[in-house]
Amino acid sequence: MRWLPAVLAAVLTALCALAVAVPASALVMPDDAAGPTCESYLPMGQLAWRQRGGDWLDASGTLHGRTPYSAVTVGDAAAPARIELDASRLVLEALRRKDAQLTWMLRAESGPPGGQVDFHSREHRDERLRPVLELTWADGSTTTQAPEADTFLDCTSAYSLGNWNVLSVRPDRSTLLRFRAPAVARAAPLRSARLVLQPTRLVAGGARIGLYRAQVPYEQPAGAVLRGLAAGFVLDEGLAKHPDVYFTSGFDEWSWTAAWRDVTVRSHADAVGGDPAGRFEPLVGRALRVRIPRGEQLGLDLAYRFRRHGHAEPDEAYFRYYLRLADDWDTTADGGKLPGLAATYGRGGWGNRVSNGSNGWSMRTAFAASLPSEPLRGQATLGVLACHGRVADAACETWGWAAGSGAVLQKNRWYAVEQHVKLNTPGKPDGVFQAWVDGRLVHRHERVLYRDTPELRIETAWLNVYHGGPKVAPSDLTLYIDAVVVARRYIGPIAGLPEASR
Repeated sequence: MRWLPAVLAAVLTALCALAVAVPASALVMPDDAAGPTCESYLPMGQLAWRQRGGDWLDASGTLHGRTPYSAVTVGDAAAPARIELDASRLVLEALRRKDAQLTWMLRAESGPPGGQVDFHSREHRDERLRPVLELTWADGSTTTQAPEADTFLDCTSAYSLGNWNVLSVRPDRSTLLRFRAPAVARAAPLRSARLVLQPTRLVAGGARIGLYRAQVPYEQPAGAVLRGLAAGFVLDEGLAKHPDVYFTSGFDEWSWTAAWRDVTVRSHADAVGGDPAGRFEPLVGRALRVRIPRGEQLGLDLAYRFRRHGHAEPDEAYFRYYLRLADDWDTTADGGKLPGLAATYGRGGWGNRVSNGSNGWSMRTAFAASLPSEPLRGQATLGVLACHGRVADAACETWGWAAGSGAVLQKNRWYAVEQHVKLNTPGKPDGVFQAWVDGRLVHRHERVLYRDTPELRIETAWLNVYHGGPKVAPSDLTLYIDAVVVARRYIGPIAGLPEASR
């Protein structure tokens, strides 16, 4: 039995530490082995670029637009000793936004086929040849800043190239530079800013170089919190009776396994009201504690199957659960799987069982291997492990949830994770997948081909927690799940909880 809403609201206000996004300061661009690649802003796995080769905003604020803040042609027979790009507007806009970091992109605007310009990077042994940001103030004084990181994105490499002593720009390569925003506590305002670079060589006649603001994933607008079915039910009390709700589970009943009807005996899960060792704080009553023991992979295999609960398998469903990572959560060895909607029928769409459009599919939430160094050690970046009917050369593919930092989870916080699957017309790629974290949309994928046959529907809401890939958990890993809801329409975060502070 759930506690009375009024009592719970008072208790939760004092006790519940709700989800907050990882601060942007923890996600600034490095230029070591953990730096950007062609595919991802950070190789934690899910902070992917929207398009391969990086994202940018042009001078009009258009994503992937073609109007640079400034541009310069580098196309003489010999590399010039120095080039300058006007960065005044970029810096002034950043100061108005109160940005802590300035992350910029250099792109090849035009030039002969294969045209390329290489510059000395901040790793060059001669400080005089390194990039620099020159700032001129209204009182006539000038200050300079060196970049804190620089790299270039080459889609022929899977690795970060930030430790090279050159930066390269050509039609299929872009350069990234990060500066700390200048201090504004000065007697005189900023008059102008120039990005100064030292070319080292030209290839095939050079190129026209444009300066843009890099659009890094954590800076993408997170969007407003979307309220849904749960908004009308304080602390979800009474939500189970709504006609659009298939199933709810808060793990408060001692016989909670009977309500699900499908739980694998190899699961390591129990319902708890407290767990000081894991720094657990309740969300709404008890929660399901899931453990992946050291040397193992499976933590939880629990399923809500529509047919076994008397419902026809739908073509569209929403699945929400609350997730909290315990203090011992450390996935530097490998990524893994979390709950999601599925229809494997024991035949296809998971593991190495390739989905062919007629045997099964699954859309489990995925977590990536985290970086081993602080401040990102122990953070979980989320995506979806998409096992559907049109994955080329593999059983599944991962779609990172990169719209803002809402899909980067800290330990010891509760997060509302929700996904939506709308199956495609059999044989036509018109399916939809969406995901929200704390009510903010973090991913939308259209034109998904889940199936070629109407016999494939949505079979189950699959509570799966699994470490790997091929690797076992290097230590005991613990997380908590609560407030599970499966419904016909969008559910949204629990009403009556303290607002998440982002």
